[in-house]
This record gives sequence, C-alpha cells and structure tokens, in this order.
Amino acid sequence: MTLPVFSSTLSVLFADDLKLFSSISSNLDAVLLQSDLDCLFKWCTDNKLHLNIEKCILSYTRKAQPLNHVYKINDLVLSRSDSVMDLGIVLDTKLDFSQHIDSIFSKAYRRHGILKRKTREFSSEIALKVLYYFHV
Repeated sequence: MTLPVFSSTLSVLFADDLKLFSSISSNLDAVLLQSDLDCLFKWCTDNKLHLNIEKCILSYTRKAQPLNHVYKINDLVLSRSDSVMDLGIVLDTKLDFSQHIDSIFSKAYRRHGILKRKTREFSSEIALKVLYYFHV
C-alpha cells in the first residue's frame, strides 16, 4: 500500500505519523494543500484507514499578517495550534524553542524534587550523586 502522489504538498512518514507540508504564499497554494488533504482522506477511506482529524495544523511564519486558510477533512475544520510536540521536541509557530526549553527545565526540576524527597535519609554522597545524574 503506497501513499497517493500529492500535487503540491511534500510528505514525511514516520511509523504511523504522516506530515504534509507546503509553502503557502497565495490562496492558490492553500487551495492546492486542501486538494491534497482531500486526496489523502479519499485514499485513507479507500484503504480503510482511520485518520485522527482531531490533530492540528501548525503554521510557521514570520509574517505579521499570515495567510490563514481554513482547512477541512471530511467537512470537519482542522483546528490550529500554537505549539505541538513532535518526536519529543516542542515546536511553536515562530520556531522559537523557549517552550521546549521551559518544558525540559520543568521536567528536570520535578525529577530533582522527587529525588530530594525520596533520598532525605541517604547519607552517601556518591549514591546521591549517581542517582542525581541518572534521573536528571
């Protein structure tokens, strides 16, 4: 079973995750992307594959007034998101990694707090150091 050939959209497939992406410079580009989304939906329907339409659209731009087209799959409007987690990395619309860095720091502080609470009775500095490096 091979993916359909899209007219203007590039695609990346990893396991069960498919990403379609295209540069949108005009309304025609947006219409072509919508056409490829329709083609994908038809292909999935023909091959009895389920699409998670709850997934979002993320637009990357530095323009002050981006072109925001309403994309649909099976007449359901795809919701836009300000950020998305992809392969463990938080990406936002400006490709600014501050949300990702904040997420990493938050996880590290939570792990450090758990480690401190669970090891209050420990007296060996070497054991504490090993646990710290292992968890954080």
